[in-house]
Amino acid sequence: MPTKSKLIPIFMVSTMIIGTIGCESEAEKQRKVAEARQRYLDFERQRQQMAMDLELQKKRMEYEFEQKRQAEEEAKRKAEEDAKRIEEERQAKLYQDRKAKAYDLANIAKVRIINNLYHGGQNKGVTINDWDYIESSDKFRIKMSLTWNGAFFVSNDYACDGTLTCKSDGSEPEWNVTWMSEKTKSTLSDIQWFAAGAALGGALSSK
Repeated sequence: MPTKSKLIPIFMVSTMIIGTIGCESEAEKQRKVAEARQRYLDFERQRQQMAMDLELQKKRMEYEFEQKRQAEEEAKRKAEEDAKRIEEERQAKLYQDRKAKAYDLANIAKVRIINNLYHGGQNKGVTINDWDYIESSDKFRIKMSLTWNGAFFVSNDYACDGTLTCKSDGSEPEWNVTWMSEKTKSTLSDIQWFAAGAALGGALSSK
């Protein structure tokens, strides 16, 4: 059986061993807490970075969408302007073509009217006072004034106004007199007055 003096050291050694074990357990606990805290901090940093990345991506997508929208609106505006310009150019060309056609028809009719109705003359002239084109019937209506000199005596001046109507190809021509000078009236018989509408003969053509 051990003596009292030998029991003390053994007790002290046991206490030290137990104390060491307890200290190691506390250190392990603190290490684990530190590791957990570090993991939390890492996770929080990642979460914040992801949130920032998502916000940046959202702003980039919004910016790209706005740029695309503006580009589409600009393209649409430009297309509308181009279409309007093309249509205006088409209408302007169509107007000039029809105006040229009206003057061409008037010049052909001038010769027909003066030669067929008034027995010809010299220095034949025509002035277009107004004209329009009726698209539904494909007809020109040309208000014009004719002037000419006598076939034998240039000093004789004649003049008349009227309305020429015909299709764009010159067919179905009609001449309706609205005014004649007194000297011009004196050259016509009653039969010629009634025949004035038929004075143009066939279709108006430069051929």
